[in-house]
Amino acid sequence: MANLGCEALRSQDGESFLYFAYGSNLLTERIHLRNLSAVFYSVARLQETKL
Repeated sequence: MANLGCEALRSQDGESFLYFAYGSNLLTERIHLRNLSAVFYSVARLQETKL
């Protein structure tokens, strides 16, 4: 997995943002209920984090 800083991921137009999801929030159908333009970007892992 790539380790990118927030600056590398910031959109040119300033209108985009990254959303970190887990569980049922990973379902495309569920995400699109609130944001129809959402697209998959990447798989990530939060180091040293437990649920």
